Amino acid sequence: MVAPGVDLLGGRYERDGGRWECEPGGETIKFNLDSAVLERYLHDDAYRFDLATRYAVKDDPLVNSLFDLATELEHGLPNGVLFAEGLSLSIIGWLDTHHRERPVRPLSRIRIFSAKQRNRIQEYIDSHANADLSIETLASQVGINPALFSSLFRATFGAPPHRYVLKTRIANAAKLLRAQPQRPIADIALATGFANQGHFSNTFKNFMKQTPLRWRTG
Repeated sequence: MVAPGVDLLGGRYERDGGRWECEPGGETIKFNLDSAVLERYLHDDAYRFDLATRYAVKDDPLVNSLFDLATELEHGLPNGVLFAEGLSLSIIGWLDTHHRERPVRPLSRIRIFSAKQRNRIQEYIDSHANADLSIETLASQVGINPALFSSLFRATFGAPPHRYVLKTRIANAAKLLRAQPQRPIADIALATGFANQGHFSNTFKNFMKQTPLRWRTG
């Protein structure tokens, strides 16, 4: 399968009319970045963001991210708000790095969180791991815009926010599985922030290399 091209339309793009043709049965995804979205995630740096208008751009990583986000939304966010926001911010970051209209200076010289910021974030995640966390919520704990927060988080913790939260949830669940051997696994899954037992079991096996039941009895 040949990856489709992407039309990139900058903020000043205008047209009176046009005709677009594609093969029958094709699928189109529109990813619209209005000013409210940019201000929400980029804060004071939103005014710097703009795209160079180009057509039929071949960019496989961008296409894959767009389809991943579309699939996530279509299925009702099965991996949670944090994962969907992570995809959205990755797309914005990719567009800004590879397809912006003109170079901009780096958002910040900071490369990782300070020790105080790291401890604050870690404590917040530890005490709210079972909640449906968002990047915006986590970023607000240290007063950093969500787009910059994601890159600093990965550099500091060695993983994106979504995966770090999953790791924390799995650690909590692993403790409960052995501390409460009679408690239903489905109940533990819900108590540690997973939507259902199936999602929990798949995630647990991915991290622990064994099923929750085998972990409990092992």
